[in-house]
Amino acid sequence: LGPGPPPSGPGAQQPRRAWRSHGAGSACGPGCAAPSPAPGMGDDVGPQLVHFRPQKLTRGRADERRHGELLKALTVDIVNTYSRCSSAFGYSLSSAPRRVLTKNSKGVHNGGNDNAEHDYICRVGDKINNPDGQSYEIMERLGHGTFGQVLKCHPSSGGQPVALKIIKNKPAYFHQALVEVRILQMLNQEFDADDEKRIVRMLDFFVYRKHLCITFELLSVNLYDVLRQNSFRGVSMALIRVLTEQLLKAMRCLRDAFVIHCDLKPENVLLMNMQHTKIKLIDFGSACFEKHSVYSYIQSRFYRSPEVLLGLPYTSAIDMWSLGCICAELFLGLPLFPGHSEYNQVCRVVEILGLPPAAMLDRGRSTRRYFRRVEEAPEAAGRDATAPCSGDNASECSMGGGGRAAWPPPVRPGPLAPQGGG
Repeated sequence: LGPGPPPSGPGAQQPRRAWRSHGAGSACGPGCAAPSPAPGMGDDVGPQLVHFRPQKLTRGRADERRHGELLKALTVDIVNTYSRCSSAFGYSLSSAPRRVLTKNSKGVHNGGNDNAEHDYICRVGDKINNPDGQSYEIMERLGHGTFGQVLKCHPSSGGQPVALKIIKNKPAYFHQALVEVRILQMLNQEFDADDEKRIVRMLDFFVYRKHLCITFELLSVNLYDVLRQNSFRGVSMALIRVLTEQLLKAMRCLRDAFVIHCDLKPENVLLMNMQHTKIKLIDFGSACFEKHSVYSYIQSRFYRSPEVLLGLPYTSAIDMWSLGCICAELFLGLPLFPGHSEYNQVCRVVEILGLPPAAMLDRGRSTRRYFRRVEEAPEAAGRDATAPCSGDNASECSMGGGGRAAWPPPVRPGPLAPQGGG
């Protein structure tokens, strides 16, 4: 345009709308093509529909790498990116609301610190202080359960992050967690002082706002996550041998200490990191001493032993049953006995192993929940009555002899008696 004001008035010629083709240095980039006006339409009818013609990108690998690094930098430091885009954008970590990690975050108990389920309400950036002046800054939540929550925290003393377990503020959970602390102290200091028995290390424990808190070494994914990442197709026999050998070390340590884990399952076996196959056994929240086994409802259903299902006294042999189920699951990719109820669990075990020995059935407090005694005809005496369970009616299971070596705990192999044949 030349100098001077543009012409105006009804008779004045309006400036033509010009479409420029975008060169390589324009904002659109080399992939944009100049649009063509529609046939039969003048230049003064307004903007036309733009047709973009895709062109083959000839960008080199160096450019792609540079653009990828730039995109990553802008994404990671998103606050700085927004600040550069608009001067009106303002953000500071101190003024931003902290992300709540506890699902039910409405304060009900304990002066508003606990929710209706007596869980401590946790937020990112909160600090959990112990009486010695050490504090743990909450980074994220790793998991939760009936006992409470597990958080990833950064200690004020520096070093690696830790896993902080905050127990619910209820007497029953508090006292059971004290048993867990006592067992872990004994295992870590007396039976696994060199940290070679694959038992998780407890680092600290204290009470904070009426919640018992326990800190552990931070580990990686559990065996269930390993199976899930492998699309539940199972893992190699070589890996199963490596993992089983380590679990047997842990089982031997527990048996030497007369401790029963009571909740051995893939979720409670964690890799130390993703680069190695070393594992650690965690979650002693249900553990007990063999001479003080007071609870009858223990173990996760898929890994529940026959003596627990039938209501019999139990020993560390129940952990060996769970270990066998884990080994089978690592190979199959799916649980060996995936019962949807206690009765269905018994049916699945009987279907594979046959009926339990009569001695176990006679002494079990819960036997009649799953079986009924059937008097055999004289001509049927001595035959193996091992009809599998079916359906959901407990009367369909007949009580008789039979049974296999895996049923009775005294015959079940222990951690010091590996089976031959590899």
